[in-house]
Amino acid sequence: AYCGRPFGFRSRPTLDHFHPRAAGGRNIVGNLRLACRACNAHKDSQTPAEWLETLEAICERLREMLAADAARLAVAVHSGEAIPASCY
Repeated sequence: AYCGRPFGFRSRPTLDHFHPRAAGGRNIVGNLRLACRACNAHKDSQTPAEWLETLEAICERLREMLAADAARLAVAVHSGEAIPASCY
């Protein structure tokens, strides 16, 4: 699985074409990977390089959101204000 979550009864694996068929990937064993339904749906028809770019952009947005929350938390703690709900 791309996400690292174990497969089980509630998370059955799906087959993903690592190099998407829409981008010229072949329907052969060497191009198939097990992926959870969420990862397979998220990757969709992106090539591995495109999907990596997508994931990196998501990670960057999360870092920005966490930094903003940390800044609001620091202001609240320093000023004695209530901690903003977005910080927990």
